[in-house]
Amino acid sequence: AECGVGARRTIPIDGMTVRRSGRRRRGLAPLHLVSAWAGANHVTLGQVAVEDKSNEITAIPKLLELLDLSGALVTIDAMGCQKEIAAKVVGGGGDYLLAVKENQPHLYEDIDARFTEALETDFAGLQYSMARTEGPNRGRQEVRECHVIAHPEGLRDAGLWAGLAAICMVLSHRVVAGVESIECRFYIGSFVGTAQEYLNAIRGHWG
Repeated sequence: AECGVGARRTIPIDGMTVRRSGRRRRGLAPLHLVSAWAGANHVTLGQVAVEDKSNEITAIPKLLELLDLSGALVTIDAMGCQKEIAAKVVGGGGDYLLAVKENQPHLYEDIDARFTEALETDFAGLQYSMARTEGPNRGRQEVRECHVIAHPEGLRDAGLWAGLAAICMVLSHRVVAGVESIECRFYIGSFVGTAQEYLNAIRGHWG
């Protein structure tokens, strides 16, 4: 499928437990699968079964080996934000968009610091773009702002992340039953794209 983010076809990878697959009386644990999804045409490209969620890190590389990644954009949540996984995607001819959380503490802290500094200077001197969307989402009103800095400086061990080309921050402002909340999420990507492209890929991960 040609549809995707720019010229890149999106392949979200995520782990899920199959509902009602366990049988406690028989000693059978629920079935946990890591799946690769064709974002454009909504079919599963491949699946690997794992013993539990902690083994997704070892299952994802096995799943990547089954796929033709050339020209693809692979999106993975924070569990798959690993240097080896990033290298495997780039080595297969694809690009990655990985969620970053505290399981990568140096990376998380440095991205936070770079965006804090950039907001204080209004992103002066940076290769930067921003996108904003607003509308209802699952019964709540939500405003999303996506900020992308290309070729960021000051990231510790940046050279260990194959092809790292941009950092991304998404701010989600929600109103649920009159109560406001703000969520901040960070990402790294191996391609220099617009904030709108990054936002489309992030939202498309849950398709």
